[in-house]
Amino acid sequence: MRFLLSKLTFQFRILDGCVHYFEGTSGTLTSPRYPGYSGSSDCLYVIRNAAGQPTKLELTNLDLAGDGDFVEIIR
Repeated sequence: MRFLLSKLTFQFRILDGCVHYFEGTSGTLTSPRYPGYSGSSDCLYVIRNAAGQPTKLELTNLDLAGDGDFVEIIR
């Protein structure tokens, strides 16, 4: 799973059971061990931008298994 925002690129090494906070105008997030698959991962990404600014989230290469994998987007 890969999350794309425009302009700047962020690359992260993520451990299972993770929480990450991002601030800025743009960036790229990838799931743990992308493009490999990390089983039993539970990650939370909190993305904050300037007040009143739009946020565009583009999901590419999204491959969810039928055994409980999911993406939840909360405003």
